[in-house]
Amino acid sequence: MKTKVCSKCGVEYPATTKYFRKDKAGKDGLRANCKTCEALYQQENKERIAEYRKQYRQENKEYVAESDKQYRKENKEHIAERAKQYHKDNKEYRLEYHKQHYQENKERIAEHHNQHYQDNKEHLLEYHKRYRQDNKEYISERQKKYQQENPEKHAIKSQRRRAREKEFDSTLTLEQWKKIKENFNHKCAYCGKEKKLQQEHYLPLSKGGEYTHNNIVPACGSCNSSKGAKLFHEWYPKQKHYSKAREKHLLQYLGYIGERQQLSIL
Repeated sequence: MKTKVCSKCGVEYPATTKYFRKDKAGKDGLRANCKTCEALYQQENKERIAEYRKQYRQENKEYVAESDKQYRKENKEHIAERAKQYHKDNKEYRLEYHKQHYQENKERIAEHHNQHYQDNKEHLLEYHKRYRQDNKEYISERQKKYQQENPEKHAIKSQRRRAREKEFDSTLTLEQWKKIKENFNHKCAYCGKEKKLQQEHYLPLSKGGEYTHNNIVPACGSCNSSKGAKLFHEWYPKQKHYSKAREKHLLQYLGYIGERQQLSIL
């Protein structure tokens, strides 16, 4: 194997791209200095090199733009692979960066998206319509997976849609739902059992019950199904699991005095 001596540190290395960068002008197609020496030089002259590159790009904009374009064209696969690896190695950093960027520029980003939509409304509607038609199975599978992995978020979205259809207030958030469950110690508000909980309308949707934190309580599937569209005072006292203490806690939590509710804000 051919070897090459670094002109900077004098160390002899195999004459390969593992130790030397490529250089078309070099006799052997490699640079004179080894990668270690070049890295050290760049570290010691970081600011000066950055300023030189900035100045060079400003003075040679057209040439640099054409050169970059040609490089991307000739190295498309390499660039894609490198970007993929970078995203994989810096996933947490990128998520935090984008989260921070969004928080600091929320209004500007929203305005930009709104303006882009208004300027391209017909095109975007047609694009999304065509995309849904061409990817029905993929979209269906993705939605199914999302529902399985995020049952509470999906439940909130579904309930909001039902409330909006009846033109009722629909403001319950996931954070409010978590607080509601905590208040009832993650147990059914009616029977007190620690089962998988569902969002139950204290005042049924069919009787004007809104989808807000003032009207939603945690209930097991059995109680939710049994109560259905019945009114609480007509249904609950007749149940075998009726509890005066649970009834008092539930009514106090929802802010009821008699049959009148004193609304509160979480």
